[in-house]
Amino acid sequence: MEVAETRQPSTGALEVKASVIPQKLHARKYDAPAPSNIFLKRSVGKQCRDMRRSHIPDICHIAADITSGAPMDDESYLNDIRNGLKNSVEFFASQDKFIRERWVVENFLTNLSIQFTETDLFPGADPPDVIFRDAQFEVKEILDKGRKRHTEYKRALDRANATVDPAETIEMYSPKDISVQDVFALVHSVAADFATRKYSPKTRIQMDLLCYVNLEEVTGLVETPFPDITSLALLGYRSVSFLIGHRSCVLCADPNAPSFLRLPSGIIHREAT
Repeated sequence: MEVAETRQPSTGALEVKASVIPQKLHARKYDAPAPSNIFLKRSVGKQCRDMRRSHIPDICHIAADITSGAPMDDESYLNDIRNGLKNSVEFFASQDKFIRERWVVENFLTNLSIQFTETDLFPGADPPDVIFRDAQFEVKEILDKGRKRHTEYKRALDRANATVDPAETIEMYSPKDISVQDVFALVHSVAADFATRKYSPKTRIQMDLLCYVNLEEVTGLVETPFPDITSLALLGYRSVSFLIGHRSCVLCADPNAPSFLRLPSGIIHREAT
């Protein structure tokens, strides 16, 4: 999985963000550390009052004692944060590349309501990164320009290990939305770049490009109006899709693409609740 960078303007009201989510919240069907960009508000009494997930990977379901408002003492809170950061450092290390790529594909499929087990996904020859049935996913992550996530987590862990005050783990945050047109522009830029400098037409015609749009501060997607995807289809990939939080979209797919990817353009699919 390669990482493409972009820069987005910051808009919106300030809110409070935790640098990482406590380890006890890392529970879903995937064993992975907590991502960044999950917002946490704590009362003066040091108890979690409100938590909501951003567009970042949904690997955190809120624990019962958090949602019920049960108090958590400072040391327990800090230990959970330290454990979460430690796991994040490990997760974003280079040796876990396939685990991260598989995670993106799993969430993409989940939003499409495609049934699978972990053993249904296995590494390809790079390309592709991940093989699922007859799909050959090449995963590209789109991050904010200049973001060094592994370094970011290591520094956050150092700070968390050094602090005795939970308030020092709280950051100010300005949430904003992104339009599907802007997402399309980011995906198109990545697809065109790789078509020019990396993947031959012969490779692209067998490739299912999947872009994971993972931008800090972006919490919502404006789904209309939908862009004209003609220029993207002309790049010659078998299919091009994107994942952003709990939303998946197949932008274009040729007749030879896997059947579950040959979906009508312009539909944003969400994880079933």
